Amino acid sequence: CYGKGSVIATEQQLIILSDRGLLALAEASPEKFTEISRIQALNGKSWTAPTLVGGRLYLRNQSEMVCYDLRKP
Repeated sequence: CYGKGSVIATEQQLIILSDRGLLALAEASPEKFTEISRIQALNGKSWTAPTLVGGRLYLRNQSEMVCYDLRKP
């Protein structure tokens, strides 16, 4: 499902970006994998690891870059 994607961990969750631009959020649990949600965040191949800085998630591929504001309102 995620191919040769990238994973970064927060305190309680995993942020997964597949090699096809699928972004998923999962629980960070050693017992089992539980996906919370997923969206198609980028089009085409995505080989760059996601970057989380100051509550903002940055994603990019060869032709586009997106930023998701994950801070609580």
